[in-house]
Amino acid sequence: MSTPGEDFQKACLFMEQDNLDAAQDLFLKLLQNTSPRVPGRFFTSLSGFLEQAVVSPADSTQWNLDIYLASKLNLARIFWQQEHTSKALRCLNEILYQSPSAEIYHLQSRWLLKLGRSPEAILALSQAIQMDSIYLAAYEDLATIANQNGDPDLAYQIIQKGMIHHLTPRLLEELILASGKNEYISMRSLFLELCVQNIKPETHDLLLPLLENLYTEQDYHHSEYLGFHLLHVFQHSLEILNIYVLSALHQKHFAPALQALLNAPETFQEQGSYWFKLGIVYSQWNMPLFSRFSFRKALKIEPLMDTQARPYLRNLPNQYSSDQILTEILRQAMVSEVFCQSIKTMPLETLKKWGISSSPELLTGLKKSFPDKKET
Repeated sequence: MSTPGEDFQKACLFMEQDNLDAAQDLFLKLLQNTSPRVPGRFFTSLSGFLEQAVVSPADSTQWNLDIYLASKLNLARIFWQQEHTSKALRCLNEILYQSPSAEIYHLQSRWLLKLGRSPEAILALSQAIQMDSIYLAAYEDLATIANQNGDPDLAYQIIQKGMIHHLTPRLLEELILASGKNEYISMRSLFLELCVQNIKPETHDLLLPLLENLYTEQDYHHSEYLGFHLLHVFQHSLEILNIYVLSALHQKHFAPALQALLNAPETFQEQGSYWFKLGIVYSQWNMPLFSRFSFRKALKIEPLMDTQARPYLRNLPNQYSSDQILTEILRQAMVSEVFCQSIKTMPLETLKKWGISSSPELLTGLKKSFPDKKET
Protein backbone atom coordinates (compact mmCIF):
# COMPACT_ATOMS: atom_id res chain seq x y z
CA MET A 1 0.00 0.00 0.00
CA SER A 2 1.43 3.37 -1.00
CA THR A 3 2.01 6.21 1.46
CA PRO A 4 0.49 9.70 1.05
CA GLY A 5 3.92 10.99 0.15
CA GLU A 6 4.32 8.43 -2.64
CA ASP A 7 0.83 9.18 -3.96
CA PHE A 8 1.61 12.89 -3.92
CA GLN A 9 4.80 12.39 -5.95
CA LYS A 10 2.94 10.13 -8.36
CA ALA A 11 0.20 12.73 -8.84
CA CYS A 12 2.80 15.44 -9.49
CA LEU A 13 4.38 13.17 -12.11
CA PHE A 14 1.00 12.78 -13.80
CA MET A 15 0.77 16.58 -13.95
CA GLU A 16 4.21 16.83 -15.56
CA GLN A 17 3.09 14.27 -18.14
CA ASP A 18 -0.08 16.32 -18.76
CA ASN A 19 -2.23 13.43 -17.57
CA LEU A 20 -4.56 15.78 -15.72
CA ASP A 21 -7.43 13.32 -15.17
CA ALA A 22 -5.19 10.80 -13.41
CA ALA A 23 -3.54 13.57 -11.36
CA GLN A 24 -6.92 14.97 -10.39
CA ASP A 25 -8.20 11.59 -9.18
CA LEU A 26 -5.10 11.03 -7.08
CA PHE A 27 -5.16 14.53 -5.54
CA LEU A 28 -8.84 14.11 -4.66
CA LYS A 29 -7.98 10.81 -2.99
CA LEU A 30 -5.21 12.52 -1.01
CA LEU A 31 -7.59 15.24 0.15
CA GLN A 32 -10.01 12.60 1.37
CA ASN A 33 -7.34 10.67 3.26
CA THR A 34 -5.40 13.59 4.79
CA SER A 35 -6.39 16.32 7.20
CA PRO A 36 -6.36 20.08 6.77
CA ARG A 37 -3.91 22.17 8.75
CA VAL A 38 -4.79 22.62 12.40
CA PRO A 39 -6.08 26.20 12.98
CA GLY A 40 -3.38 28.42 14.40
CA ARG A 41 -0.56 26.33 12.92
CA PHE A 42 0.31 27.77 9.54
CA PHE A 43 3.24 29.14 7.65
CA THR A 44 3.15 32.62 6.15
CA SER A 45 4.32 31.35 2.77
CA LEU A 46 3.79 28.34 0.56
CA SER A 47 7.54 27.74 0.41
CA GLY A 48 7.57 27.60 4.21
CA PHE A 49 5.28 24.62 4.62
CA LEU A 50 6.74 22.81 1.59
CA GLU A 51 10.21 23.24 3.09
CA GLN A 52 8.94 21.85 6.38
CA ALA A 53 7.63 18.79 4.54
CA VAL A 54 11.10 18.10 3.20
CA VAL A 55 12.96 18.83 6.43
CA SER A 56 10.68 16.75 8.69
CA PRO A 57 9.34 13.86 6.57
CA ALA A 58 9.21 11.64 9.65
CA ASP A 59 6.56 13.86 11.25
CA SER A 60 3.56 12.13 9.71
CA THR A 61 1.04 14.65 11.06
CA GLN A 62 2.91 17.67 9.67
CA TRP A 63 3.65 15.79 6.46
CA ASN A 64 -0.05 15.03 5.97
CA LEU A 65 -0.96 18.65 6.59
CA ASP A 66 1.55 19.83 3.97
CA ILE A 67 0.32 17.26 1.49
CA TYR A 68 -3.24 18.42 2.04
CA LEU A 69 -2.48 22.05 1.12
CA ALA A 70 -0.11 21.17 -1.70
CA SER A 71 -2.66 18.72 -3.13
CA LYS A 72 -5.39 21.34 -3.01
CA LEU A 73 -3.11 23.83 -4.75
CA ASN A 74 -2.24 21.39 -7.53
CA LEU A 75 -5.91 20.48 -7.87
CA ALA A 76 -6.69 24.18 -8.30
CA ARG A 77 -4.11 24.36 -11.09
CA ILE A 78 -5.66 21.34 -12.79
CA PHE A 79 -9.11 22.92 -12.60
CA TRP A 80 -7.69 26.12 -14.07
CA GLN A 81 -6.10 24.28 -17.00
CA GLN A 82 -9.40 22.48 -17.59
CA GLU A 83 -11.11 25.92 -17.61
CA HIS A 84 -13.12 25.10 -14.51
CA THR A 85 -12.28 28.55 -13.23
CA SER A 86 -14.87 28.69 -10.44
CA LYS A 87 -13.60 25.42 -8.96
CA ALA A 88 -10.01 26.63 -9.26
CA LEU A 89 -10.71 29.87 -7.42
CA ARG A 90 -12.72 28.05 -4.79
CA CYS A 91 -9.71 25.84 -4.04
CA LEU A 92 -7.49 28.91 -3.65
CA ASN A 93 -9.99 30.50 -1.28
CA GLU A 94 -9.99 27.34 0.83
CA ILE A 95 -6.20 27.37 0.97
CA LEU A 96 -6.16 31.04 1.93
CA TYR A 97 -8.67 30.39 4.69
CA GLN A 98 -6.55 27.57 6.10
CA SER A 99 -3.10 29.04 5.45
CA PRO A 100 -2.97 32.59 4.02
CA SER A 101 0.18 33.50 2.12
CA ALA A 102 1.38 36.22 -0.22
CA GLU A 103 2.14 33.68 -2.93
CA ILE A 104 -1.41 32.28 -3.03
CA TYR A 105 -2.95 35.77 -3.00
CA HIS A 106 -0.67 36.61 -5.91
CA LEU A 107 -1.72 33.51 -7.86
CA GLN A 108 -5.35 34.36 -7.13
CA SER A 109 -4.83 37.89 -8.50
CA ARG A 110 -3.27 36.56 -11.72
CA TRP A 111 -6.26 34.33 -12.37
CA LEU A 112 -8.72 37.07 -11.54
CA LEU A 113 -6.97 39.41 -13.98
CA LYS A 114 -7.26 36.83 -16.74
CA LEU A 115 -10.98 36.67 -16.03
CA GLY A 116 -11.22 40.45 -16.30
CA ARG A 117 -12.02 40.91 -12.62
CA SER A 118 -9.53 43.70 -11.99
CA PRO A 119 -11.00 45.14 -8.75
CA GLU A 120 -10.87 41.72 -7.09
CA ALA A 121 -7.34 41.16 -8.45
CA ILE A 122 -6.18 44.48 -6.99
CA LEU A 123 -7.67 43.52 -3.64
CA ALA A 124 -5.83 40.18 -3.74
CA LEU A 125 -2.55 41.95 -4.51
CA SER A 126 -3.12 44.35 -1.63
CA GLN A 127 -3.70 41.39 0.66
CA ALA A 128 -0.49 39.81 -0.61
CA ILE A 129 1.42 42.94 0.42
CA GLN A 130 -0.32 42.90 3.80
CA MET A 131 0.89 39.33 4.29
CA ASP A 132 4.42 40.17 3.11
CA SER A 133 5.38 43.84 2.81
CA ILE A 134 8.46 43.01 0.70
CA TYR A 135 6.63 40.77 -1.78
CA LEU A 136 7.83 42.63 -4.85
CA ALA A 137 5.84 40.59 -7.37
CA ALA A 138 2.67 42.20 -6.01
CA TYR A 139 4.13 45.71 -6.40
CA GLU A 140 5.11 44.84 -9.97
CA ASP A 141 1.61 43.68 -10.91
CA LEU A 142 -0.06 46.64 -9.21
CA ALA A 143 2.20 49.05 -11.13
CA THR A 144 1.38 47.22 -14.36
CA ILE A 145 -2.36 47.53 -13.72
CA ALA A 146 -1.98 51.23 -12.95
CA ASN A 147 -0.08 51.81 -16.20
CA GLN A 148 -2.62 49.82 -18.21
CA ASN A 149 -5.39 51.91 -16.69
CA GLY A 150 -3.59 55.09 -17.76
CA ASP A 151 -2.73 56.18 -14.24
CA PRO A 152 1.06 56.72 -14.11
CA ASP A 153 0.64 58.84 -10.97
CA LEU A 154 -0.55 55.75 -9.11
CA ALA A 155 2.10 53.63 -10.81
CA TYR A 156 4.74 56.01 -9.49
CA GLN A 157 3.42 55.76 -5.93
CA ILE A 158 3.38 51.95 -6.09
CA ILE A 159 6.89 51.78 -7.55
CA GLN A 160 8.13 54.22 -4.93
CA LYS A 161 6.82 51.96 -2.17
CA GLY A 162 8.32 48.87 -3.80
CA MET A 163 11.72 50.43 -4.32
CA ILE A 164 12.07 50.98 -0.58
CA HIS A 165 12.86 47.27 -0.54
CA HIS A 166 14.38 46.85 -4.01
CA LEU A 167 13.77 48.19 -7.52
CA THR A 168 13.55 45.11 -9.73
CA PRO A 169 14.02 45.21 -13.53
CA ARG A 170 10.27 44.69 -13.89
CA LEU A 171 9.47 47.68 -11.65
CA LEU A 172 11.98 49.73 -13.59
CA GLU A 173 10.27 48.76 -16.85
CA GLU A 174 6.94 49.90 -15.45
CA LEU A 175 8.56 53.12 -14.28
CA ILE A 176 9.96 53.75 -17.76
CA LEU A 177 6.58 53.00 -19.31
CA ALA A 178 4.93 55.53 -17.03
CA SER A 179 7.55 58.20 -17.65
CA GLY A 180 7.24 57.74 -21.42
CA LYS A 181 3.61 58.90 -21.62
CA ASN A 182 3.35 62.33 -23.25
CA GLU A 183 0.15 63.22 -21.41
CA TYR A 184 1.97 62.89 -18.10
CA ILE A 185 5.03 65.00 -18.83
CA SER A 186 4.38 66.92 -15.61
CA MET A 187 5.18 63.72 -13.70
CA ARG A 188 8.17 62.84 -15.82
CA SER A 189 10.74 64.53 -13.59
CA LEU A 190 9.63 62.40 -10.65
CA PHE A 191 9.79 59.21 -12.69
CA LEU A 192 13.23 60.05 -14.06
CA GLU A 193 14.49 60.85 -10.59
CA LEU A 194 13.77 57.25 -9.63
CA CYS A 195 15.45 56.05 -12.82
CA VAL A 196 18.55 58.09 -12.04
CA GLN A 197 18.75 56.53 -8.57
CA ASN A 198 18.92 53.11 -10.19
CA ILE A 199 21.50 53.59 -12.93
CA LYS A 200 23.60 50.43 -12.88
CA PRO A 201 25.32 48.29 -15.52
CA GLU A 202 22.37 45.89 -15.51
CA THR A 203 19.87 48.72 -16.23
CA HIS A 204 21.74 50.09 -19.26
CA ASP A 205 19.59 48.24 -21.82
CA LEU A 206 16.44 49.61 -20.20
CA LEU A 207 17.53 53.21 -19.78
CA LEU A 208 19.20 53.78 -23.16
CA PRO A 209 15.92 53.32 -25.12
CA LEU A 210 14.23 55.68 -22.66
CA LEU A 211 16.93 58.29 -23.33
CA GLU A 212 16.50 57.84 -27.08
CA ASN A 213 12.71 58.17 -26.83
CA LEU A 214 12.95 61.34 -24.78
CA TYR A 215 15.23 62.91 -27.40
CA THR A 216 13.06 61.71 -30.30
CA GLU A 217 10.01 63.26 -28.61
CA GLN A 218 12.00 66.51 -28.41
CA ASP A 219 11.88 66.49 -24.62
CA TYR A 220 15.40 67.89 -24.56
CA HIS A 221 15.21 69.01 -20.93
CA HIS A 222 14.67 65.48 -19.65
CA SER A 223 16.94 63.78 -22.19
CA GLU A 224 19.75 66.10 -21.08
CA TYR A 225 18.99 65.35 -17.42
CA LEU A 226 18.98 61.58 -17.90
CA GLY A 227 21.94 61.67 -20.29
CA PHE A 228 24.02 63.64 -17.80
CA HIS A 229 23.55 61.02 -15.10
CA LEU A 230 24.00 58.10 -17.49
CA LEU A 231 27.35 59.51 -18.62
CA HIS A 232 28.68 59.29 -15.07
CA VAL A 233 28.19 55.51 -15.14
CA PHE A 234 28.62 54.75 -18.85
CA GLN A 235 31.47 57.07 -19.75
CA HIS A 236 32.45 55.00 -22.78
CA SER A 237 29.01 55.05 -24.38
CA LEU A 238 29.15 57.09 -27.57
CA GLU A 239 25.36 56.86 -27.97
CA ILE A 240 24.75 58.46 -24.58
CA LEU A 241 27.38 61.14 -25.17
CA ASN A 242 25.85 62.07 -28.54
CA ILE A 243 22.30 62.37 -27.21
CA TYR A 244 23.43 64.33 -24.16
CA VAL A 245 25.45 66.81 -26.24
CA LEU A 246 22.65 67.26 -28.79
CA SER A 247 20.08 67.73 -26.01
CA ALA A 248 22.26 70.38 -24.38
CA LEU A 249 22.79 72.19 -27.69
CA HIS A 250 19.06 72.32 -28.37
CA GLN A 251 18.73 74.24 -25.11
CA LYS A 252 21.79 76.39 -25.79
CA HIS A 253 23.64 74.85 -22.86
CA PHE A 254 26.98 75.20 -24.58
CA ALA A 255 29.28 74.90 -21.58
CA PRO A 256 27.87 71.52 -20.38
CA ALA A 257 27.96 70.14 -23.94
CA LEU A 258 31.55 71.24 -24.39
CA GLN A 259 32.56 69.91 -20.98
CA ALA A 260 31.09 66.48 -21.76
CA LEU A 261 33.05 66.27 -25.01
CA LEU A 262 36.31 67.44 -23.47
CA ASN A 263 35.95 64.92 -20.63
CA ALA A 264 35.18 62.04 -22.99
CA PRO A 265 37.60 59.07 -23.15
CA GLU A 266 40.73 59.71 -25.23
CA THR A 267 39.77 56.91 -27.63
CA PHE A 268 36.93 59.12 -28.90
CA GLN A 269 39.51 61.65 -30.10
CA GLU A 270 40.57 59.16 -32.76
CA GLN A 271 37.24 59.66 -34.54
CA GLY A 272 36.52 62.46 -36.95
CA SER A 273 32.92 62.65 -35.76
CA TYR A 274 34.17 63.56 -32.28
CA TRP A 275 36.07 66.59 -33.55
CA PHE A 276 33.20 67.53 -35.84
CA LYS A 277 30.84 67.71 -32.84
CA LEU A 278 33.43 69.77 -30.97
CA GLY A 279 33.62 72.14 -33.93
CA ILE A 280 29.86 72.63 -33.90
CA VAL A 281 29.76 73.31 -30.15
CA TYR A 282 32.64 75.79 -30.40
CA SER A 283 31.01 77.60 -33.34
CA GLN A 284 27.68 77.91 -31.53
CA TRP A 285 29.35 79.20 -28.38
CA ASN A 286 31.23 81.89 -30.32
CA MET A 287 34.64 80.21 -30.17
CA PRO A 288 35.65 80.35 -33.86
CA LEU A 289 39.36 79.75 -33.28
CA PHE A 290 38.78 76.44 -31.46
CA SER A 291 36.00 75.62 -33.91
CA ARG A 292 38.32 75.98 -36.90
CA PHE A 293 40.93 73.77 -35.26
CA SER A 294 38.32 71.08 -34.49
CA PHE A 295 36.86 70.98 -38.00
CA ARG A 296 40.34 70.72 -39.51
CA LYS A 297 41.16 67.93 -37.08
CA ALA A 298 38.00 66.10 -38.15
CA LEU A 299 38.99 66.40 -41.83
CA LYS A 300 42.50 65.18 -41.11
CA ILE A 301 41.13 62.01 -39.51
CA GLU A 302 38.22 61.51 -41.93
CA PRO A 303 38.71 63.39 -45.24
CA LEU A 304 35.31 62.17 -46.42
CA MET A 305 33.72 64.57 -43.92
CA ASP A 306 34.72 67.46 -46.18
CA THR A 307 31.17 68.08 -47.42
CA GLN A 308 30.00 68.37 -43.81
CA ALA A 309 32.83 70.43 -42.36
CA ARG A 310 33.71 72.72 -45.27
CA PRO A 311 30.58 74.93 -45.04
CA TYR A 312 31.34 75.63 -41.39
CA LEU A 313 34.97 76.46 -42.13
CA ARG A 314 34.00 78.94 -44.85
CA ASN A 315 31.96 80.93 -42.34
CA LEU A 316 34.74 81.18 -39.75
CA PRO A 317 37.11 84.21 -39.65
CA ASN A 318 40.75 83.74 -40.55
CA GLN A 319 42.25 86.32 -38.21
CA TYR A 320 41.77 86.89 -34.48
CA SER A 321 42.97 89.57 -32.09
CA SER A 322 44.84 88.68 -28.93
CA ASP A 323 41.78 89.64 -26.87
CA GLN A 324 39.55 87.32 -28.91
CA ILE A 325 42.00 84.45 -28.53
CA LEU A 326 42.33 85.09 -24.81
CA THR A 327 38.54 85.10 -24.39
CA GLU A 328 38.27 81.70 -26.07
CA ILE A 329 41.11 80.31 -23.95
CA LEU A 330 39.38 81.50 -20.77
CA ARG A 331 36.15 79.79 -21.82
CA GLN A 332 38.02 76.59 -22.55
CA ALA A 333 39.73 76.75 -19.18
CA MET A 334 36.39 77.32 -17.51
CA VAL A 335 34.96 73.97 -18.72
CA SER A 336 38.13 71.86 -18.73
CA GLU A 337 40.29 71.50 -15.62
CA VAL A 338 42.88 69.62 -17.67
CA PHE A 339 43.18 72.46 -20.16
CA CYS A 340 43.26 75.00 -17.33
CA GLN A 341 46.22 73.31 -15.66
CA SER A 342 47.96 72.82 -18.97
CA ILE A 343 47.71 76.45 -20.04
CA LYS A 344 49.01 77.52 -16.62
CA THR A 345 52.02 75.20 -16.51
CA MET A 346 52.83 74.73 -20.21
CA PRO A 347 51.36 77.70 -22.10
CA LEU A 348 53.51 77.41 -25.24
CA GLU A 349 52.99 73.64 -25.61
CA THR A 350 49.26 73.99 -25.00
CA LEU A 351 48.84 76.78 -27.54
CA LYS A 352 50.72 74.71 -30.13
CA LYS A 353 48.59 71.66 -29.40
CA TRP A 354 45.45 73.63 -30.26
CA GLY A 355 46.98 75.31 -33.31
CA ILE A 356 47.17 78.75 -31.71
CA SER A 357 50.04 81.06 -32.64
CA SER A 358 51.70 82.60 -29.63
CA SER A 359 52.62 86.27 -29.38
CA PRO A 360 54.14 88.42 -26.64
CA GLU A 361 50.82 90.18 -26.21
CA LEU A 362 48.94 86.88 -25.84
CA LEU A 363 51.48 85.44 -23.41
CA THR A 364 51.26 88.59 -21.29
CA GLY A 365 47.49 88.27 -21.25
CA LEU A 366 47.75 84.61 -20.21
CA LYS A 367 50.11 85.50 -17.39
CA LYS A 368 47.64 88.06 -16.08
CA SER A 369 44.68 85.70 -16.45
CA PHE A 370 46.49 82.73 -14.91
CA PRO A 371 48.88 84.29 -12.37
CA ASP A 372 51.47 82.21 -10.58
CA LYS A 373 50.18 81.51 -7.07
CA LYS A 374 53.59 82.38 -5.64
CA GLU A 375 53.28 85.90 -7.09
CA THR A 376 49.80 86.61 -5.73
